[in-house]
Amino acid sequence: MKACLTLLILLLALGRGFGQQILVAGRVLDAQQAAVPFATVLLTAVADSAVVETSRADEQGRYELRVKQGGPFWVQATAVGFGEGRSAAFTVRTGSVRVPDLRLPATAQELGEVQVVGRKPLLEMQAGKIVVNMAGSLTAGATALEALRKVPGLVVMSNRISIAGREGVII
Repeated sequence: MKACLTLLILLLALGRGFGQQILVAGRVLDAQQAAVPFATVLLTAVADSAVVETSRADEQGRYELRVKQGGPFWVQATAVGFGEGRSAAFTVRTGSVRVPDLRLPATAQELGEVQVVGRKPLLEMQAGKIVVNMAGSLTAGATALEALRKVPGLVVMSNRISIAGREGVII
């Protein structure tokens, strides 16, 4: 019984050691020392620039990253409307690491003019009739008879017009 209890305590102690994570925390600020909310934060290994962990800053610009193994890292942060910020390289061993505040430079850009362009469709179905909008179509500038020959379902033969076999079409 004593041996089982000792073994159980030993296994619990070893299990805690294997599951430990190291906390890397800090803040993302702009040039005026204001928090940059919801910035994307990356923990990158110095050796091969591989991204080890990612996180998103909260409304106050605070972030937390958790790593399982120590080593040399740096933290990068990006946000819409800001440039990239990067910390100096640091080594993580055990416990927690507080990274100095990351400062992101503003990269605001003024947009040029915006144009909203709309076109009417070539064919419109309206209460029992089909409306053909010829302005802006490929047949613009042609005669009316040539334009009617291009309309789907409309047949023009020797100056007579029919739609799907029905004669007496009103134009």
